[in-house]
Amino acid sequence: MTINPTASLTVDFPPVANRDDMMDALGRNDWFRSIGLHILPMESQRRIRLEPVNSRGNIGRCAIELPMDEKVLRAVAAKLLVLAGQCTP
Repeated sequence: MTINPTASLTVDFPPVANRDDMMDALGRNDWFRSIGLHILPMESQRRIRLEPVNSRGNIGRCAIELPMDEKVLRAVAAKLLVLAGQCTP
């Protein structure tokens, strides 16, 4: 699988009426409000980095990296889809 290493993706979280309903992320110094998720493929290192987007639209100072491995990514996606099926509209 070839991935363009400069092709990052962003997932925007739905807007909320109340600031207290925003998602949180734990950064280097403290918790902050998150409005989305930045997904950065790093093909040279065979990793995908997930980073929160803060309420100012900047990438937060925390990240998690996943191996760029089809089985791992499919397993993560499957678990997320199970959770999505449990969501109430």
